[in-house]
Amino acid sequence: MNSFLNFDNFITPKFITILYWIILAVVALSGLGLMFSGNGFAGFLMGLVVILLGTLFTRVYCELLMVIFSMNNHLKKISEKSDV
Repeated sequence: MNSFLNFDNFITPKFITILYWIILAVVALSGLGLMFSGNGFAGFLMGLVVILLGTLFTRVYCELLMVIFSMNNHLKKISEKSDV
């Protein structure tokens, strides 16, 4: 409990994973909505592009956020080793 109150352990990486799946579902539903919106072939292609690029950009963004937290963990380990 003390490490939680002193921000020694982060809970944000767990939320990033949940947020990733929520955004992925929104991207998929938006893309499907565009694909079958009745705008013909152009709407279908736009929906496909939204699904492909939205999935890619969502993954890259969430991975970049996770890298920040991973760097913090590694820096903390390095700091603990140098203190000994």
